[in-house]
Parts: sequence; structure tokens; C-alpha cells
Amino acid sequence: MRNMWRIFAHTFRVRAGAKSFIVSTAIMLIVVLVALSLPRIIDFFGSGEADINSLAVVNQSESLQLPEEAAGIELHTYAQEDQAEKAWNSGETDGYLLFENNGSEYLGSLYTDDEAGETVQALSTGIQQTHVSQYAEELGISGEEVQNITAPVQIAESTEEAEGSGGSSTEEGFNLLSYAVVFVIYIYSLMCGIMIAMQIAKDKEQRVMEILISSASPVQHLFGRAFGVSAIWLFQMALVAVTAVIYVNVTGLDNITSLISATGGAAVSTWIYAVVFLLLGIVLYGTLYAMVGSMAAKTEEVQNFSQPLTFLLVGAFILSNFGLAAPGNIFVTASSFIPFFTPFTMFVRTNALDVPWWQIGISIGLTLALVAAAAWFSVRLYRGSVLVYSGDSFSRRVKQARELARKK
Repeated sequence: MRNMWRIFAHTFRVRAGAKSFIVSTAIMLIVVLVALSLPRIIDFFGSGEADINSLAVVNQSESLQLPEEAAGIELHTYAQEDQAEKAWNSGETDGYLLFENNGSEYLGSLYTDDEAGETVQALSTGIQQTHVSQYAEELGISGEEVQNITAPVQIAESTEEAEGSGGSSTEEGFNLLSYAVVFVIYIYSLMCGIMIAMQIAKDKEQRVMEILISSASPVQHLFGRAFGVSAIWLFQMALVAVTAVIYVNVTGLDNITSLISATGGAAVSTWIYAVVFLLLGIVLYGTLYAMVGSMAAKTEEVQNFSQPLTFLLVGAFILSNFGLAAPGNIFVTASSFIPFFTPFTMFVRTNALDVPWWQIGISIGLTLALVAAAAWFSVRLYRGSVLVYSGDSFSRRVKQARELARKK
């Protein structure tokens, strides 16, 4: 056991001090901070909205009644369009607005130096309110009656599952939490698994095994390397997460803060399930990738040998995204009991539906059983293949490793 922790500490120390780890961490931090600041960046560079304080207005409509001010913009009336355009060009106004006589419709054209953006909608609303109020006053309709007539009808959408299956949460914060957890499971399982396989294959390729097995058993080396690589990735993600939380709180990003506050309303059980299924996914796929690495004689073979696992991970992630929209779907429900998909789809279901406890227990039990079986099989293969450097196919190497493991 002591030798395993020595290998773990050595792996963590070497990885943490590597230039690739420092660069990748810096890039990840920059990407996350830029993504969090994206709304402000878009507003700063991409808004391009004109600063409108006054407009020259030409009203060719006989029935439209215009106010002197709307949406905080002063409206100066002119008889001809060329007069309004001249006022704009001379700097007296920030643009001009032309209303043409088009029967019962009121169609206006706004001319400014830059795009007006939301100002157009605000200006249109202000003019319409004034027009309606003046007409209502002429017809003897009170302001309260006008508000009742023009009050919008709003419909809030919500869905409910059939009795016995529980209710679903449509809160944006909960959907964000589900997507964030499954995304972390996917990225962490994929990158960490590949790094474990690459590290083990690299040791074999550089003939480091001959030295290591003289001081530690193959099993101690396997788990020491796997734990070390997993720990360095966990440290990196924790560093990024803490930095992101501090950045959001310090800069006061309202949109991001509101989403985080929404996820904070999740039940304690939701956060427990998030940790449980995150660990299940990492341990399961980390063990499988370690087995792949033990079969590879050099690092170039890891990518080819790990393709089935990569496809499986991508499929699980895509399925979980489908589950976000339809958590009660029979296909999503069935996949939540398949250990390869359980960490993804079962968490989505628990966060969206009231899943019976026995279903959660069965899915976790099946996943743990597969993890134990994969770990046992990986250890047996690793014992038999630790000093095998043949160039045979993957299936032949597995067969050879099993035969060597029996002899030991």
C-alpha cells in the first residue's frame, strides 16, 4: 500500500509541475472567464445602438396622433421629409422618423446613423400608448378602461407527469445543474481516462515497467498511476470552479448569478446524487481506460484501442441531453439502468422527476457491480500484460494476458 501511495504522489507531483498542465490550466481558466463575461463583451462590442435623444418627425398620416416625447426621446414635428432630413444632417436631431399614410396601419421608418436596437420597440410602444390615450379621451373612455382593454394575456407553460411518476421541474437553474453535471462527467471521464491509458502505455513504451515492478507490484503501479492522474484532473477542475465562483461574485454578473441562485434552490438530495453519479462515472470509465492502457504497447495504440469507449461516452452524453428535454421518456428510463449510461441519464431523471428510491438503488448497484468486475478484470489483465510488448491485435493481447495471469 505504501508503494502505491508513493507512485500516486510521484505521478501527482510530476503532472502538477509539467508545462502542459500549467498551460492547459491557464487556457481553461481564460476560456471559462471569457465565457462568463460573454454577455458583457457582446454588449460592449456588439450592441452598436445609436444614442438617440431627439428625432425629427414627419407625420403623413391623418389619424395618427404623436406626442412631444416618447421613450425619453424628444419628437420635433416637420411638414416635409427634406426638412426633417436637413435637421438630422445639421445635427439638430439624432435622426428622423417618417410616418406614411397607409390606410388604417401606421408604418414608420426610422433613419439614424447607427442601429437603434431596442430603442425602436420602446419608441413604438411610447407613441402607441399616447395615440391610444388621446383617442380614448376623445371617445370618453377612462384610463382604467383603456388598461383593461389593452392588458396583455399571458400564459405560463408548465408540465406535470402522470400520477405516480412525480412532477418535473422546468426551472432554468435545475436544467443548468443537470447539464453542468453530465458535462463534467463526460469531460472528466474522457480526458482523465485517456490520460490514465496514455500514462500506463507510456511507462511500457519507455521500458519503465522493468524498474517499477522491482519495487512495487503491477497492481500497486496500476492504481497508483490511475489515482495520481485522476487527482491532478480533479485538482485542475476544482481550481477552475473556485476561480469562476470568485469571479462571478466579485464582478457581479447578474445573469450568471441568477442562474447559480436558481440551482441553489435544489434539494440536498440533488447535490448528493450529483456527487454520487459523478464519482460513479469517473471510477467506471477510469477503470475501463486503465484496462485499455494496459493492453497498449505504445502510446500510439491507445487512441485506436479506446475508440469504442469514446463512442460509448459520446453516446451517453447525447442521450443525457435528450433526457433533459424528455426525462420521462421510456428510452431514457431504460438507459438509466444500463451502467454505462447510469451516471448520465439517472442523474437527469432524479433532478427532473420524483424517481422511486428502489430504481436509484438498483441503478447504483448495477454500476458498482460493473465497476468491481471491470477493476477485477483490469487487474488480471494488467498482471499478465505488464511486460508484454507484442504488436498483436487487441483481442489476442487480452487472450495472452489472461493466460499469463493464470500462470502467475
